[in-house]
Amino acid sequence: MLLVLIFGDDRVYTAIALLAAAVHELGHIIAAALLKIRFGSLSVNLFGARLGTAAPLYSYRREWLLSAAGPASNLITGGIACYIYYLAGEPENLRYVLFFAIASFFLAGLNLLPIRDFDGGRMLLCITAPLCGLYAAERLTGALSFIFVLLLWVMSLYLMLRVGSSLALFVFSTALFAELFLDSGEFS
Repeated sequence: MLLVLIFGDDRVYTAIALLAAAVHELGHIIAAALLKIRFGSLSVNLFGARLGTAAPLYSYRREWLLSAAGPASNLITGGIACYIYYLAGEPENLRYVLFFAIASFFLAGLNLLPIRDFDGGRMLLCITAPLCGLYAAERLTGALSFIFVLLLWVMSLYLMLRVGSSLALFVFSTALFAELFLDSGEFS
C-alpha cells in the first residue's frame, strides 16, 4: 500500500499512511517504556520498521505485550478516526480522516497475520512456545507464515488478473516470500 502511495501523485495520502505507520511504532515505544524495555536499534526495510531491544526480554508475556502494542495502537486510533468521520455532519470534508482510519486498520490487520517477524507471528510464538516448546512453536509459526504469505500472493495475483490492480501487494508478498523463505535457506 505504501509503495503505491509513495510513488503516486497524492502526497497527502502518503503522509497519512506514514502517520499510521508512525502511530504503530509509537505504540511499541510506549509499551516498551511501560514495560521498562530499552531499545538498542532501529532498522527500516521494505516491510516496515524494526525496533531491536537492547537486552533479551526473557519473558514471553513481555514480548507478547510489546508485539501487541503496535496493532492495538492502530486499532484504537483507527477507531477514533472512524468515530470522528461518522460523527461529522459533512463526512466528505473528512476524507483524509477516513483514509487514516482505513490505513490504520489495514496496518493492524496485516501486522496481526501469523507471519514470522510480523507482530502476529511473534505473538503466536509467545503463546505456543510455553505450551509445546520453542522448537514446535517455531515450526508452527514457519508453517503458518508460509501459508499466509502464499495466500497474500494468490490474493494479489487474483486481484491483478481480475481487477487489474494490487501490483503493490503482489510485489510485497513476493518480496516477503523471498525474505522469509529463500534467504533463510529453508527451501535450499
